[in-house]
Amino acid sequence: MSNLRILGIFLSLSSCFIVFILFKKKKINTANIILIYLFLIFLLIVSIYPNFALIFSFLLNFKKSNNYRIIALLVVSSIFGWFFIFYIIGKITKLSDKFNIFFDQTAINEFESIYGKDFKFSDIVVIIPAYNEEKNIESVLSKIPKKINNIEVDVLVVVDGGDDNTYDIVKNNNTLAVRTIVNRGGGLALRLGYKMAIKFGAKIIVTMDADGQHDPNEIKDVIRPIINREADFVLGSRVLGSAKNTPFVRRMGIYLFSKIMSIVTLTKLTDCSNGFRAVKSEGLNKLLFKEEQYHSPELLIEAARNGLIIKEVPITVHQRLSGESKKGRNYIYGLKFAITILKTFIRGKKQ
Repeated sequence: MSNLRILGIFLSLSSCFIVFILFKKKKINTANIILIYLFLIFLLIVSIYPNFALIFSFLLNFKKSNNYRIIALLVVSSIFGWFFIFYIIGKITKLSDKFNIFFDQTAINEFESIYGKDFKFSDIVVIIPAYNEEKNIESVLSKIPKKINNIEVDVLVVVDGGDDNTYDIVKNNNTLAVRTIVNRGGGLALRLGYKMAIKFGAKIIVTMDADGQHDPNEIKDVIRPIINREADFVLGSRVLGSAKNTPFVRRMGIYLFSKIMSIVTLTKLTDCSNGFRAVKSEGLNKLLFKEEQYHSPELLIEAARNGLIIKEVPITVHQRLSGESKKGRNYIYGLKFAITILKTFIRGKKQ
């Protein structure tokens, strides 16, 4: 018997014993132990009886050679490895979802402890995700109108972790704020804001950036189609309006992805990545949010898929007041934007 076979027998038997101990201590669940034991039994059989690999050689139509059994086993192991990788990815995704629910609920609990469980938003609420925006947020908040069409406007700043004084500045400004203890990305910050807007009774939800790129005086223009019952979802467009010093690569990206999104959503779009939006709260319950950062295409595809009427209005996009964009380099942003389009397009509706 070769040293390789002896090693295989030793590893399979010792691993079986270790896994059994972990199972008894409830460190491994039933589903996982079945998968692990199937692999270890397979390893043990092949180590004791190498000709078992001939089955796979026959199935893979390998011709006999010096190492054809080992090659067949390597191919089968690779296939098993890929299945295992996808299985682990699925488990990590489920665990991530549980953590996100925990972080959301922790943030909501803190908000309710400050403002009360019976708190209610005005009919219009402006949600501003913010991550390390202490130098910009006060200026943005000072420009948001208190009323639009005689309807009071509430503002909720969703502080997405960070290590600066954004949360304290917002609170000192007498503006509503909710925070998570870790930075999770703009998409999940937006999802938390939407969840709270629905929970606390808002009817029209506006989102805008915390860095000063969006003009608060244009909020009235963004919500007008909803108030006039012309749309359920309104997207601000710098293409229909104007933008200050947008790099050529970014302009080309906006044009290309807007064309793609127009085809995917069956709606003519000119600026699919803009974060200045308004949506009726009753339409949000139908939408599924999964993306941590690149949420714009997900939101649009979900809105179109669920029958929301989408309309664009002209807006002006300014340069950031200070600091650097959190979006990263243009080509990285474009790649992840494209991946989000593909992932959202192929998945089903919210169940």
